[in-house]
Amino acid sequence: MTKLSIGVALLTFAGGLALLAPTTGAGPGTVGVPGAESQVPWQIAQYTKTPGGYPAAIHTGWPGLVFPKVDAALFWSAEKSYLFYNDSYVRYDNRSDSFDAGYPRKIRDGWTGVHFDRIDAAVKWPNGKTYFFRGNQYIRYDEASECADPGYPKYINNTTWPGLGFDRIDAAMYWPSGKTYFFRGGQYVRYDVKSDRADPGYPASIAQYWPGVRFGSLDAALEWGTSAKSFLISDTFYQRWDSQTRSAD
Repeated sequence: MTKLSIGVALLTFAGGLALLAPTTGAGPGTVGVPGAESQVPWQIAQYTKTPGGYPAAIHTGWPGLVFPKVDAALFWSAEKSYLFYNDSYVRYDNRSDSFDAGYPRKIRDGWTGVHFDRIDAAVKWPNGKTYFFRGNQYIRYDEASECADPGYPKYINNTTWPGLGFDRIDAAMYWPSGKTYFFRGGQYVRYDVKSDRADPGYPASIAQYWPGVRFGSLDAALEWGTSAKSFLISDTFYQRWDSQTRSAD
């Protein structure tokens, strides 16, 4: 795969930063990127930084990332994590804080039976199953056999995910507490893995219950093992969340 390097412009302003972020479509003022699928116009997206210095540009948190942004993130083990973009993915070594050689790879080549054109969200459960979401469908992947389970994809609905209430998933992550968090737009649902159904009282507002998170919606989420830290990604920015203080760093 040819690596594509895209320059991202950052501007500073009082108390925060601004990103020259791509919008959809084409029109006057587009910035041509050699090798990209199309030209895109750019607009300024502003975030006021938290005391901890977030949001930060995603490439400062994952140096060497060859993707311009991240569609989905997956914490696999204490050693490895995966980041997905379009039809490809990279593997990140959590201990050395660097990307493994030999990547990017095509999703279809590295995840047998996962035939989605791209991944919207991914989450691994402690029972050896990993779930990949795309549009209104999902695929369950078996870690032991290194292959998608038979009978997939299936539709995301109240039968397959009792109480979820979403028909699409933007981001997902599993916490050691036995809960999975599913995000869609400005809302989220807490899902209990043991009972295999959503907890009562959801969906709830990200803005209300995730204090300090500056994003209106998420593209990816990554729970960092037993460190009590999670990473929330939106466009080309990320924030770090502390599950002990229940606030953004």
